[in-house]
Amino acid sequence: MLELRRTTMIVALAWIAAVLPGSQPLAAQGTRATLRGTLRSAAGAPQPSVTINVVNLETEAERQAITEADGTWVVGGLLPGRYQIRVDEGGFVPYRGDAIVLTAGQQGTADIILRPTTPPAIAPRPPTGQPTPAQAARATLRGTLRSAVATRAAVRPSRQGRPRPAIRSQARPNASAQAGAVVSM
Repeated sequence: MLELRRTTMIVALAWIAAVLPGSQPLAAQGTRATLRGTLRSAAGAPQPSVTINVVNLETEAERQAITEADGTWVVGGLLPGRYQIRVDEGGFVPYRGDAIVLTAGQQGTADIILRPTTPPAIAPRPPTGQPTPAQAARATLRGTLRSAVATRAAVRPSRQGRPRPAIRSQARPNASAQAGAVVSM
């Protein structure tokens, strides 16, 4: 008889503990999942302070984590379902992971490697013997400046305020500069 009372008391206490509101968070912890991983560059360097977005594909609900100094990250408290990991970081190609199916209590791992964006294409160099556009512009400017200096020296004001030709000395400016020719360097 004493044994029956003891068994009944244990069953009754177990039932009360399961029904009490305070016991619900303990039961809910087993229904959630966690995703964790490491974020690295293509060179293998950990990427600190990068935002990791974990998106529920059914509800579009999004959870975020910031990577630690060693590139690790953790997103906990996820309901069971299909998720995608997304990373948008400057200087890297946006990352979109494959769908991950999480079940209650699961601890998922996803290590991510970010690829750098492609550097802009470098313009081809002109064939040897031809000046680059910058060299041609510099040579044209030099010839134009020499021509302008020669013109200013050749004109002096008259007494009436009108310009009149100056008397030229024996030294003449470069003839190609006067004609506005391009001087190669």
